Amino acid sequence: MKRYIKSAISNLYEEPYEVQMEMLQDPEISEDILTELAHSNVSRYGTGSDIRVRVASHPNTSAEVLDMLADDSDSDVRKAVVCNENTQESTLKKLVNDPKSDIRYHITIHPNCTEELLSILVNDSDPLVREYAVGELRNPEILMQLTDDEDADIRYAITQNGHITPEILHKLATDPDPFVRSTVADNFLTEEQDLKVLAADENPRVRFYVARNSYTPVSILSVLAKDSDKLVASKAKHTLEYKRNR
Repeated sequence: MKRYIKSAISNLYEEPYEVQMEMLQDPEISEDILTELAHSNVSRYGTGSDIRVRVASHPNTSAEVLDMLADDSDSDVRKAVVCNENTQESTLKKLVNDPKSDIRYHITIHPNCTEELLSILVNDSDPLVREYAVGELRNPEILMQLTDDEDADIRYAITQNGHITPEILHKLATDPDPFVRSTVADNFLTEEQDLKVLAADENPRVRFYVARNSYTPVSILSVLAKDSDKLVASKAKHTLEYKRNR
């Protein structure tokens, strides 16, 4: 078997670069060959890292090999590791402080990313990494803590989180940012007492989102149907009509 593997690898190195890359996309390539190639520093036409990137990207590459490649000096190899679904949580943890923000971002959306890793990444130095981490969090306690974050984009990301609770929405209903309040107004979990407050918001955008929320009570929609802003009044009337006919 080892002789076959060495022969296959030797043949691969002799092929033109384009053929090398195409061969490494073969879904039938064996895990053993990929393991040998993971140590590659040589390529006849490209660089060894080109081969290692393909190895790190391949669905047949084992978790053990991916863990080794997570220490690679080439950031493209490490990025390929975090994009591979075979990569385990322990390997993602090694990369949670990677200098490349793009790698840290991909950790947040990896299927094996845990709440522990997300709780680290919500404090990342890169605002976009933080936003994506907040969007993936499942712990309401951490989400509630982040409602006091000074970055409005983080608070907005909380409103987009599928694990948000009525208690968190209540806190954000009085947020200083109108975009945050608008998304609270549009959420089906927002309670009537908060919708009532938001329906009287000074910002017409916020009132518009209360008006378009089909979970807004008829009593509140009836008031908004007479709103001084024509768009708000029109949307409230439309929502009332929808609620009557459904």
